[in-house]
Amino acid sequence: ARAAAWAAKARCPVGTVLRRAMAELRPALTAALEAGIDYRDVPVDRAKASAHRFDSSITLSRAAHDRLCTELDPEGLAGLTPALSRWVRAKAIAHLDAYLHRAGY
Repeated sequence: ARAAAWAAKARCPVGTVLRRAMAELRPALTAALEAGIDYRDVPVDRAKASAHRFDSSITLSRAAHDRLCTELDPEGLAGLTPALSRWVRAKAIAHLDAYLHRAGY
């Protein structure tokens, strides 16, 4: 609702607010993934379907990808996408809350 209020005032789609927040967060996410994340830091539960989708594409080095595969999918069964999707969503939700708060929403 807060993102929608800002979007209405800015006369833009809510997705624009989400993309701006994600653009601000992306360098920190990339740095964290390059450094490596522990499998225990990945939320277990999938989030419910969100009202708004946003692009969370992140380009990683081959070395980071290999480390993440070893840590998050050691048997090569599930792939990285499900785990990283949950991890990014959790980080993005927390960041969006702070982003909207800083903007006064």
